[in-house]
Amino acid sequence: GPGSPLGWVLGVTVGTLGVVVSLVIVVMKLMLGVAPFLVEVGCLLFLSVLSVIEIVYVTAAQGPGSPLGNLYYFSWISFLLILMVAKSCHEDYVEAQEIMEQQQSAAERTVPTLAHVPSEEETDSSNDAATTKRGNTTSADVDEDDIL
Repeated sequence: GPGSPLGWVLGVTVGTLGVVVSLVIVVMKLMLGVAPFLVEVGCLLFLSVLSVIEIVYVTAAQGPGSPLGNLYYFSWISFLLILMVAKSCHEDYVEAQEIMEQQQSAAERTVPTLAHVPSEEETDSSNDAATTKRGNTTSADVDEDDIL
């Protein structure tokens, strides 16, 4: 019935495990700067399964959370928070995939070969144009005042 001790124990146990696992992830992020993605996803899957079991059993018609008390509301709130964390993990995964694709496409760009190097005539003509734009200044024309 609604006062079933097993239901209360399940609700409190799942809530406590959720807090402990969350604190472990937070401590990992604080100490290491980042929590390994697979650890975070593994913990998320573990908490998701526990939360679904809790929702099914605790909030059932004859479950201990059926009278719409704190156990009922916080069971659903914790489940919704787990869904938000899952969404965040999915976004992190998609972002990492995009970065990997960008790095891969950058690596696939063609490497310059000797066929793409300009010839000496092209280089000389571009240097002549640059010299003309600078006003034909040579290193001998530079005063000591220009260096300072």
